[in-house]
Amino acid sequence: MKGKKLQRKRLIAIAALVLLLIVVIVARSRQAGNALPSIQTDTVKRGMVLSSVSGNGVLQPLTTVEVKSNVGG
Repeated sequence: MKGKKLQRKRLIAIAALVLLLIVVIVARSRQAGNALPSIQTDTVKRGMVLSSVSGNGVLQPLTTVEVKSNVGG
């Protein structure tokens, strides 16, 4: 009889823990969904459009050709 009561208490504790975990996850997801995006505006002006490209890394060729001379002695 004691074994069944202990098993039942464990089952109730595990179920309560799982339910609490679900409530916390749902609450956090709802908080994250309420964040409003930041919107920045500016006035329209005439001017030149400048474009530039930059990057980091090493340039490597797709293929490498080795050039050798055939010299007879």
